[in-house]
This record gives sequence, C-alpha cells and structure tokens, in this order.
Amino acid sequence: MKIGLLSDAHGNILGMKTCIDFFYHKQVKEIFFLGDAVGYFPDAVPVINLLQSVQAICLMGNHDATLIGNLEIENNKEEVCQIKRSRQEMTSKQLHQISTLLPYKQLEIGGKLILLVHGSPWDPLNGYVYPDTDLKRFFGLPFDIIFMGHTHIPFIHQSKGATVVNVGSCGLPRDQGGLASCVLYDLESGQCDLVRIPLDIEAIKREYKNKIHPSVMDCFFR
Repeated sequence: MKIGLLSDAHGNILGMKTCIDFFYHKQVKEIFFLGDAVGYFPDAVPVINLLQSVQAICLMGNHDATLIGNLEIENNKEEVCQIKRSRQEMTSKQLHQISTLLPYKQLEIGGKLILLVHGSPWDPLNGYVYPDTDLKRFFGLPFDIIFMGHTHIPFIHQSKGATVVNVGSCGLPRDQGGLASCVLYDLESGQCDLVRIPLDIEAIKREYKNKIHPSVMDCFFR
C-alpha cells in the first residue's frame, strides 16, 4: 500500500494538482496534506475543494491558523501573504472546517507508528526543521517515521531505525523553485521516496503574475 504526502500548497492550485496527478499515476491509496492550504496565492478555495475531492487527510498549518484567527499576522506581511483576501473568499462552512483541524496527527498503519506534523513535534504550528537541523531529539521519540512540512525545503534522514522526513512544498518550493515536492511512502516495503516534479513556470506566470507579490514569483527562479 502506497500513501502520498504533500504540504504547503499556499493557494497554488497548479502546483498542488501537479503532485496529486502524480499520486494518481502511482496509484496511492491515501493522500495526506500537512497544512497551509492558504497564503501567498489566490486559489485557496480551489485548493481546499481539490483536497476534499480526493478525500485527503489534512492538518492545519500556521497560515491556516492565521486565516481563522488563531495566530496573528503582522500588517506589513499581509501584502505578501494575502490571508485576509483568502478569508473573504471562503464560506463560513469552509472556515469552520479549517478550524476543526489539528497541526499534528498520530497514526498506526501496517505496524508502523507515524507522526504527521506541520512544524515540528515540539512546536506543531511554527517549528522549523531544516536539512541541517540537529535531529538527535527526534530519534528518542516513539515513532518509526515522522513527516513534516512548513519549511518548503525537503529532506529525508534515516538513523537508528527511524526516519525523519520534510516533504517540502507542492506550491512554493524554496530550495529549487521550479520543482514541486512531495513524498511517496510504501507501507509494505518501508521505501520512502522524495519526489521532485517540474512545475510549468510559464503557466504559473500567466495565471498568477499580477495576482501575487513579486517576491513570491521570484521563488520560482531560484
């Protein structure tokens, strides 16, 4: 049984659809989204609708928490993040559904104890875990594998019988801007693959150039 994991779509429906199409091609049985459906791009509602249509199991991210008022955003960041715009476009039902999410989830599948978390085990909403983060604390936790998002920079690290994974971002990668990131995990074999999928940058430019902050568009040309 294969599962697919992705995170941080941030209202970029083109990027997220690229990864979900890949999951269907690989015949995944379950999709997990690790948070931040909203922010930066204008298509938060289509992103949420697509996640619902594929019956994805979703977490709350820090931008999602800001959307429903659980976190505050600095006024000078609204021009870039565009949280208020997303809030205005959503129905009360959609906002309520987001409010019911948690930033973490524990699962036991196929004898594997799995932690899904947006940030980190110690700071589920805002913890940043990068490829060069000291991971010693992780290997004392009672999980076979930990999947995270939030940083938009993916990695896989295996040690002492445990695996730590940052799935990166399907909507706004911050390491290689032209490559969406997601993860394919085979529960039977334990094989965990970090997948980078080329984005159609020209399509993103056509769709979003005049709708997002220039600094956001610049991320795709790193």
